[in-house]
Amino acid sequence: MEDTMLTASAIMRYVEELEDASAAFYEKLAQKFAQGQDAFLGFAKESKKNKTHLVRTYQETISDALEAMFSFEGLTLPDHDFDAALAEDIDFREAVEMAVEIEEKTSKLYVQIAEQAQSLLATIPRAFSRVAKTRRAREETLQAMLNT
Repeated sequence: MEDTMLTASAIMRYVEELEDASAAFYEKLAQKFAQGQDAFLGFAKESKKNKTHLVRTYQETISDALEAMFSFEGLTLPDHDFDAALAEDIDFREAVEMAVEIEEKTSKLYVQIAEQAQSLLATIPRAFSRVAKTRRAREETLQAMLNT
């Protein structure tokens, strides 16, 4: 697959959709499973906060000049897509395994973005690193659910 060059605004549009999809996924999990409901609702709320934080940081940092002169190389956004649809007959374990996969994909993407954004002002990589850390913590919580 050939390398792609993505602008910061393209990354941000994708990230907004990703966080919205994550929030909706966790809200569905909370409705479907009483077990883990509090954690799932917390993750949904956290995804909404992540979106706000990342978008606000981007808007406060990126100018048209930076946007025109900076691109993210080699990121293939579709590699980080996930299916948030829950089958009617999905059990708790399968749903949590789906959530773990979502968190793995998302945190890896955010780490890549943070690494590539190091040449920008420090606020962008710091914001993505922070959200990646949050996503890894979620993954640990989900793994603990699987082990109980």
